[in-house]
Amino acid sequence: MDDPPETPSAHTRDAEGAMSLYRSGRLADAEQAYRHLLDQDADNADSLHMLGVIAWRRGAADDAKSLIEQALRQEPQNARYYNSRGIVLANQGQLEDALSCFEQAIGLDSDLVEAHNNYGNVLKSLGRLEAALVAYDTAIESRPGYAEAHCNRGGVLEALSRPDDALAAYDEAVRIDPRSASAHNGRGNVLVGRDNLKAALVAYDTTIELRPEGAKAHYNRGNVLKALGRFAEALTAYDRSLRIDGEFIDAQNNYGTVLESLDRPDEALAAYDRAIRIDPNCAKAHNNRGNILRDQGRLKDALAAFETSIQLDPDSAIAHNNLGTLLKDQGRLDAALAHFEKAIRIDPNSSKPHSNYLMCLTCDPEQDDDALFQAHKRWGERHGRPHGAFTCYENSRTVNKTLRVGLVSEEFGRTPTGWFLESVLCELNDKTVQAICYSDRLLEDALTDRLRSCAFAWHSTSTLTDAKLAESIRADGIDILIDLSGHAGGNRLGCFALKPAPVQVSWIGYHETTGLPAMDYILMDPVVVPIGAERWFTETVVRLPHSRFCYTPPEYSPVVVDPPAIANGHMTFGSFNNLAKVNPEVIRVWARILTEVPGSRLILKWTTLDDSEECKRMENAFADFGIESDRIDMRGRSRHHRLLAEYGDVDIALDPFPYCGGLTSCEALWMGVPIVTLPHTRPVSRMTTAFLTAMQKTEWIAESTADYIRIATELASDLDGLTVQRCEQRESMRVSPLCDGARAARDLEAALRLMWRRWCA
Repeated sequence: MDDPPETPSAHTRDAEGAMSLYRSGRLADAEQAYRHLLDQDADNADSLHMLGVIAWRRGAADDAKSLIEQALRQEPQNARYYNSRGIVLANQGQLEDALSCFEQAIGLDSDLVEAHNNYGNVLKSLGRLEAALVAYDTAIESRPGYAEAHCNRGGVLEALSRPDDALAAYDEAVRIDPRSASAHNGRGNVLVGRDNLKAALVAYDTTIELRPEGAKAHYNRGNVLKALGRFAEALTAYDRSLRIDGEFIDAQNNYGTVLESLDRPDEALAAYDRAIRIDPNCAKAHNNRGNILRDQGRLKDALAAFETSIQLDPDSAIAHNNLGTLLKDQGRLDAALAHFEKAIRIDPNSSKPHSNYLMCLTCDPEQDDDALFQAHKRWGERHGRPHGAFTCYENSRTVNKTLRVGLVSEEFGRTPTGWFLESVLCELNDKTVQAICYSDRLLEDALTDRLRSCAFAWHSTSTLTDAKLAESIRADGIDILIDLSGHAGGNRLGCFALKPAPVQVSWIGYHETTGLPAMDYILMDPVVVPIGAERWFTETVVRLPHSRFCYTPPEYSPVVVDPPAIANGHMTFGSFNNLAKVNPEVIRVWARILTEVPGSRLILKWTTLDDSEECKRMENAFADFGIESDRIDMRGRSRHHRLLAEYGDVDIALDPFPYCGGLTSCEALWMGVPIVTLPHTRPVSRMTTAFLTAMQKTEWIAESTADYIRIATELASDLDGLTVQRCEQRESMRVSPLCDGARAARDLEAALRLMWRRWCA
């Protein structure tokens, strides 16, 4: 006969009951049951061990370690106890000690797959990625259906820059355990890296469905929504993340960046302030705070924010770039260039600070033409030859076909580019040119709407990478692609470097060569680039016969008023240009004009003049030439309608040099104000000259600083002449090539056809 089955002892039944309570998540009841077992047997190692595990799960790490170590003293050869001790030590940051525990566990029981998995986790934390991969592979070899090890393996493969293998590992983890939130989250991370944002969003949504209390998943979801341009939804995602973890510094910081994108600067600033309260050493938050303060005209505070960011993270290329931009806007060009150079050294593959460096050089009167040209060529050599550039095109080579012309910019709105583009775009003949706009603009306005209505097709592209944008342009069959930004902020030269269209052209937004090998042409005019100046361009110069620019006056332009000198009894000069253009030589010449015209005043208007210290700096600069502060009227930002109306306070506009006004000059002329300009050899110094030539007002174009002073003082001495000019100037401008959209459109169509004919040949 068989022996009767053994009846479990009461102690065994109690132990099984305690484990059942633990597995069901009833930790308090399980703890009570294990303590009851210890009351029966004070040296019971399993009870000590489980009490330690429960203590760790409840967040009492020190108690957990003490209890598990008591269990190990009872059973020093128990692999599970070493594994548990290693988990506690790892979570306390004692990684080397944790590693030793897992090694001992594996030595005692090589089949304990959890120990191999945990061993891999610690190796990963120590940066020993290949060794971690071996540990996970060992765990999976023993238990192929171990979802957690597959998931952790995916994380290591991701860190090793093996995204395809990482995705396969996460997919296997999901196949084994479809409810693994970590695996779905990992999939999302890999998909983001592969720029598959919509699939990543699905992965994060699944993660949140499985683990709604996970702050990181809500944060990741917010990042994807932000990248997709769905800012309101991103804000909600970050808010949910912060409700779960109010100290989540990255979520708080990104919450602020989304508020910025939604044009809610005061709320964004408050968000960055909260981030800094959470972590005063968060360099990103200080940097972002500086951007808001700069845009609000609080330059002293912005400067301090950028400097704090750099102090906390000296190797932040972004912070050096932003500080350089602020210094450039203040006219402190040498300091700005130094910070741009630092940003370039830190991150030589980032084109943005390098473009800003070039923008700053164009303002520097000490730069000669060849040095400026060579600097642009160096940009092209570093950033203009990307891997994967297109070289073959399927475009039909029919010479007289309707051309599909793409225009790329983030300036489709109330910006200089917008005002110079509208009338041309609206006058294009769809049978000759189909204009397809690729707009990166986030904050659209009434001019955006008008431009959209004039375009043959319109695509919002702010969420696309340069590579994705290039693919979209290829798919649209674009024949000629026009860049409207050059090296200005928000440019897409990275897309143009990939050469998605067979013919590529630079126009409107930049006045020097791009230096980009893939840019075939640049559209200029005979005044901005006279014969012989082509040598300063890597592109082939094509000259529009009348004007490179066509100005579209705002529909809300105020009426022209009489010269203010009639009521004031004194002459008022003015410049509404970026102060980065107002260099010491410009100040010297303007001060001389004020001296030559007794009682005259000068109005300076620019956004940085909202800052009292910036005003003081300008006052001191003029004081060095004997001009009292009460003769300088400094004004900060205002709405565009108000800015135009303020030209009613100006008798004569003074153009800076060698970087002259563009839109600013057109606005002064439209408001009836004559403008004195001094062209040099660079295109950036000849825009106002081109405007005046188009209006047949060449008598206001100086040949030297002495001539500039003469023209200004002679204009100031003839109030009757200024009054007549004020009455006639707007109409004179309206009928000139400068405002003739139909003529400009025909000139553009002819230039594009010439380029196309050359490519077809």
